[in-house]
Amino acid sequence: MKRGRKDFFSGVLLLTLSAMAAKICGSFFKIPLVSVIGDAGMGYFNSAYVIYTFFYVLSTSGLPLGLSILVSGSLTKGEQNRYLTASLVAFGGMGVLFGALMFLFPGHLALLVGNEGATRAIRVMAPGLLCVCLSGCVRGYFQGLRDMMPTAISQTIEALVKTAGGLLLARLAAVKGEDGAACAAAALFGVTLGSVCSLIYLLGCLYVHRKREETALLCKAQGGVYKRLIAVVLPVSMASIVLSISSVIDLSVMMHGLVKIGYSQQQANALYGNYTGTAVSLFSLPPVLIAPIASAIVPFLAQVSSEEKKERCELSLRLTSLIAAPCAFGLLALSKPILVLLFGVQSGSMGAPLLQILAPSVYFVALQTVSGSLLQASAVKSIPVGSLVIGALLKVAVCQMLIGRLGIFAAPLGTLFCYGVAAGINIFYCVKKRLLRLNFYKTLILPLFCGVLCGLCARGCYLLLGKSHVATVLSIFIAAAVYLVLVLLTGAFDRRMAVLLPFLKKLDAVFYKKRRRS
Repeated sequence: MKRGRKDFFSGVLLLTLSAMAAKICGSFFKIPLVSVIGDAGMGYFNSAYVIYTFFYVLSTSGLPLGLSILVSGSLTKGEQNRYLTASLVAFGGMGVLFGALMFLFPGHLALLVGNEGATRAIRVMAPGLLCVCLSGCVRGYFQGLRDMMPTAISQTIEALVKTAGGLLLARLAAVKGEDGAACAAAALFGVTLGSVCSLIYLLGCLYVHRKREETALLCKAQGGVYKRLIAVVLPVSMASIVLSISSVIDLSVMMHGLVKIGYSQQQANALYGNYTGTAVSLFSLPPVLIAPIASAIVPFLAQVSSEEKKERCELSLRLTSLIAAPCAFGLLALSKPILVLLFGVQSGSMGAPLLQILAPSVYFVALQTVSGSLLQASAVKSIPVGSLVIGALLKVAVCQMLIGRLGIFAAPLGTLFCYGVAAGINIFYCVKKRLLRLNFYKTLILPLFCGVLCGLCARGCYLLLGKSHVATVLSIFIAAAVYLVLVLLTGAFDRRMAVLLPFLKKLDAVFYKKRRRS
């Protein structure tokens, strides 16, 4: 049991590090990309990426996790091989189908979301869709064998090639004098190259593994295998599918709405590009810190009694709140300084008010993610999907109603309502189903209080230190140190949290030892 637990946490740590590396590479990709292709180019870039993500989610979301569940539960190598074959045929076929739609009808898809200039950008991503479908199959197979290394390395390869290739191609296009649409297409071709390189590596790993095991690379899969595969993958995918559909509708509503209230197609594209390229880029970083908690919940709860489950569910939610609160209020307090530091004065100043509205959503996204995992781990799988459906519908409604008065500011407000409502519904049902003993003060109020003080500290330090780039960086570190002291002094972090964070056990023990002596 100890060995299995150690392997589990090692795997989670490995995937977390690779995911963080990929996210950092993504940031290094998008931050300079804004200066290379401009807000207009980012509008085309992100419009095409939303379409790509929509088809990607439809074809592969939940595939690695679902396939890993089936492979890990298989009794023979032959059965494991049949699941791999079935996934490659079924999801590879979906990749071919959706990739063909992107390649053959990019103009129709661009018109659907109200951004005709994204046509070329959509087309160059078509081959990448097939690659990520096949990569998802191989990753899920290896994860089912408890070998996380191929997934981690392939994610890193994909991120590095995407960053280097995308930036290089975009810069070459800009130097040649190409317009924003062509530069965006060049950058996205780098994303496709990353997917191709990742797949080549994974197929190499699969070949070496099969040769070492002396088994056939592929074998025939019966119809029952396909049914079991779809039955497992589909429920896991539902939440991602809901969010992806919501993103496409949101993009269409915003682009058509901005044009309807008087903006030209180019102006609407630039506004959307600035919003997604600056504010959304920063907004999407903190959830990377939350993902390991959600990933660890299911097996963690399976090892304990029902009473311990309630305690650990509450601790998981509190840890999430402790991580998300300073991120949310830190972004709120330093929106403009951080964006100006990363994206320059013009783009940063435009995106700052949008990030200020979007920043509180970081907290709600974190709560929604982990509370949804708590419900799924307790076999209450319909609630997380239902809460996201309600949130997504509310998001579209808010954008539709407010875009006439607020313009692009309706987008972050819609996101705030979406995740706020979804998180509230999830937590309500966690309490109603008695999945946890929720201490509102320690789990929600105290982290928020410390987060507010952290944000005020960051803002105060920035003003006192002279409103420079150096002041921005120093303010972040000072506020982080102050927040750490606050959560320890107020008891927001207590000794029970070490159950979830074993690597902090020594620090926790030292702190409480000193408190007892005093």
